[in-house]
Amino acid sequence: MDTARPITIRVMVFNIENGGTEVDLAKVIEAIRLADPDIVALEEAMGNTARIAAALGWPAASARTHVLSRYRLIESPAADGRFIYVEVKPGRAVAIVNVHLPAEPFGPAVLAAGGSVAVAVQLEEKVRLEPLRRSLAVLPDLAAQEVPAFLLGDFNAPLDLDWPVTRALAEAGLRDTWREIHPDALAEPGLTWPAARPPIGHDDPVPGGREDRIDGIFAVGSAITLDCRLVGETGGREVAVSVEPWPSDHRAIVATFRVRPGAMPDFVPVDESATRDPGTRVELRTARPIYRVGEPIEVSWAGGPANRWDWIGVFQAGDRAPNRHLVWIHTGARTAGTNQLAAAAAVVDQSPLGGHWPLPPGSYEAAYLLDDSDERVASIGFSIVA
Repeated sequence: MDTARPITIRVMVFNIENGGTEVDLAKVIEAIRLADPDIVALEEAMGNTARIAAALGWPAASARTHVLSRYRLIESPAADGRFIYVEVKPGRAVAIVNVHLPAEPFGPAVLAAGGSVAVAVQLEEKVRLEPLRRSLAVLPDLAAQEVPAFLLGDFNAPLDLDWPVTRALAEAGLRDTWREIHPDALAEPGLTWPAARPPIGHDDPVPGGREDRIDGIFAVGSAITLDCRLVGETGGREVAVSVEPWPSDHRAIVATFRVRPGAMPDFVPVDESATRDPGTRVELRTARPIYRVGEPIEVSWAGGPANRWDWIGVFQAGDRAPNRHLVWIHTGARTAGTNQLAAAAAVVDQSPLGGHWPLPPGSYEAAYLLDDSDERVASIGFSIVA
């Protein structure tokens, strides 16, 4: 058997919204079944990646990258959670780079509020380009290995060349697979957000509100795009595959490729199940018990489960309500490390939109939370003084 011969694979990206349970997780699974992909990159999986894979009867799921697959998933120690290999044939692979860029501030919202183009572009560059560049940095090594790569996700930025994120993707040599199949942006805009799902009491789509294409699949290397479709609500514009009710505020995208997979590099794979003993207790500490207003808050952790979107948040002392974090930053899928919570962190500094930094004097709590959810597994108190 010639393992280097091209094969056809189907790849899907799906922001399932808050773990996929806001409407009905069964509809998330139904949508994936109907789209019939071989590989799925999830956004907002919130601990449900393995659960969804099991419901589909698929053998492979990665909590570090939120990728599930009909094929074997293999993580290189050099990947550091940024990408994962998919062994689509014995000894032959493609690579999946799954991204979910910060949501705020949103450049188009700044324009809509009367802000200048220069300010909107500057915010886009500050908030989204830094995490995107970390993902783009893996592409040269994959190209040297002749491994085709797919960079996909929720970019939280309009995917057209007027905006910095899309220009950076193009400059890195990535092909916009939606535009390859649907080149007329006016006739076929490919809008992915917001989708018309049932109201849930928060983040509900507003009739007549802004719509954008912020989710996408980009390809580089030996992969020819054969098809690219939207998966979403019944009657949605350009939706080719639908379920009712639609379970997310995002539509999904599924693309079909003719791919010549590359040779699998020689390394000892990361065993996700061995990255952390399930009985290990997460330990959290701050560098100091007291900070002055505006000083960076240094938080260290150990024994973390290294899920893709585990995060450190700061809350008012005793405040356990969901979504009440004041500042926050992801752990980078690391079992241990140190992060600084300060205005310099793009995902923290939302001051142009009236954010919370710098924190005023008072009593606070830093917490380790799991996989973009509100589930706390460790916390520690500290104070801020004038």
